[in-house]
Amino acid sequence: MQYKLTLTFLWLMAMSFDVFSESLLQTENNKISWQTYHRPPGIIKEGLDQGSGFVEKALSLIIKHMPEYHHDFPIASLTRALTDIKTEKSVCHPALYKTKEREKFIAFSNASIINPSNRVIARKGTFDQYAEGKYIDLKKVLDSRQFSFSLIKQRSYGQDVDDKIAGHYTDKNSQLLASTELGTVFQMVKKKRVDFTIAFPFELNYFIEKNKIKDDVFTSYYIKNIPTYTLGYVACPKNEWGKEVITRVNQVLNEIKHTNDYKQAITSWWKNEQSSKEFEDFYKMRFLKN
Repeated sequence: MQYKLTLTFLWLMAMSFDVFSESLLQTENNKISWQTYHRPPGIIKEGLDQGSGFVEKALSLIIKHMPEYHHDFPIASLTRALTDIKTEKSVCHPALYKTKEREKFIAFSNASIINPSNRVIARKGTFDQYAEGKYIDLKKVLDSRQFSFSLIKQRSYGQDVDDKIAGHYTDKNSQLLASTELGTVFQMVKKKRVDFTIAFPFELNYFIEKNKIKDDVFTSYYIKNIPTYTLGYVACPKNEWGKEVITRVNQVLNEIKHTNDYKQAITSWWKNEQSSKEFEDFYKMRFLKN
């Protein structure tokens, strides 16, 4: 009798463990950790504007249509986020550029974000001899080896720009910062520690506004021979779980990308661009169809 009771107890314990394991696996499969860091005004993790970044607003509209998943929002550097995606953890990023290297281990969604392209940011007067109106030939500037610059480590500036700067990362006048705080880079330019950096125009505008910088300090240049606007994508691991999440994200994007709410969300910190015919054409012909 005691023997039978022991076997029954062990059987029940095994069944309970199987149910617990299955439940735990299901919970893990249905959880998405959206790894981001403070990168205003796309993602704002600090201060009075916390949570109002345009990437955050777009993500909020996406996850509103994904109640079958549990969503959390840990703070993680871009380097950490890319490492966790590469090692196939259950993490995603709401807005990354596609690059040839990233596509090896990342499953990308359809376009989720539209951005004005990165610009060269410098102190006024730095590139007077190189500027062609509001444009600058970045390759010519880099090939001159006359100017120092600082960039964020592992950040992509779009494939076109990445290709231009690829051969210059080891220059003695280049710096790659592990910090993800763009304010640090802008301060380096302001204090003449480096001659220029590369960033989005709305990132510079946010820095100037929040730090009450005078209008005569910085200038930004369009980079010659790259598109005026670029696209960002939801990024997840290139495994079965990640591909399933991306499939679901694409279904949601197909529902909401054409709405005015989504358009207002993704342009919420740079609405001045909406009046541009070039923006409207790119929005309709590239963003909505990608």
